[in-house]
Amino acid sequence: MGLTIPTEIHKGPWILNQNDFEDLENVIIEIEKYLAQSLEIEIIEFVEAENTKAMLSPNEKQRKINEASQRHSFVRREKKITLISSDGKRLIGDSIREVLKDSSIDLFDPKEFHVFIEYGNSNNIKLEVPTNLDGELRLDINCFDLSKSNDIRLDFNNWLSKRRPERKIQFWCGWGQVMAVFFAIPILILSIIVFTTDYSTYQSVVKYESNELLKQGIDSSNIYKAVELLVKQQTNYVPSDFVPQKIEKDPVYLRWLCITGFLFIVSAIPPITTIGLGKKKRKVEFYKIWIKIVTVTVPAALILGPFWDYIRHLLKL
Repeated sequence: MGLTIPTEIHKGPWILNQNDFEDLENVIIEIEKYLAQSLEIEIIEFVEAENTKAMLSPNEKQRKINEASQRHSFVRREKKITLISSDGKRLIGDSIREVLKDSSIDLFDPKEFHVFIEYGNSNNIKLEVPTNLDGELRLDINCFDLSKSNDIRLDFNNWLSKRRPERKIQFWCGWGQVMAVFFAIPILILSIIVFTTDYSTYQSVVKYESNELLKQGIDSSNIYKAVELLVKQQTNYVPSDFVPQKIEKDPVYLRWLCITGFLFIVSAIPPITTIGLGKKKRKVEFYKIWIKIVTVTVPAALILGPFWDYIRHLLKL
């Protein structure tokens, strides 16, 4: 019986284009070799275990190895590369290259990618790349020989390491849509403040004049004005010719609305695992640009913003 390693779950999002899958093909070729070698080791150990008391010559041992290799548990071979579309259609081939060369792939909307390779009953790998919200890449290794299992894991992890998303991208993918809900509340409040038109009241005018009068100080020269303002305030007096004026909003509310709105858009459109083949090629390009804007361009603008005038002055020099 082979050594089954617990399923390895690699957190996404995995933004994979055609070049990534072509590179994966080279990894799969090496993995096949490791599985074949593990099967050879398994057959040899099986023959040795069955003939522990017999002194076999090299020729006899090789003959028994050849005979054992035809047993049902060792003879099985399977290799299947499967690309599944969102409408349930499948492209199946013996290699990634064969799938990529299929004439219908340009019309394909990939949803899942699977690799299954088996040598005998005890040596197989299964790779799954789903494009759901979690987008976790899963790898199952079942190998008779432990060293070959480690070789498979090493080669596969080398391929993964060049494409592994940063922690901040993983956080964005996992919590983005939850954060969008929280950003929606201040957006609603700020929108009401910014887009609701307020007009001045006569009482606000009276209050403003009263404050100005208090700043000057009340003396014999303005005592009658002070009494007049006090009476107007107490009686809620409004002259017939009063025309309300539009009150200008503090621009800080608009700035906060823009910032919160942008954060809402960022949270609501997190990168997700994408199989960039067929119809999804452009989506991969979009995510690569979008991630760069959010993680590089915007932070750089925020950091350099306060120093922009100084930088522009230096550039002129």
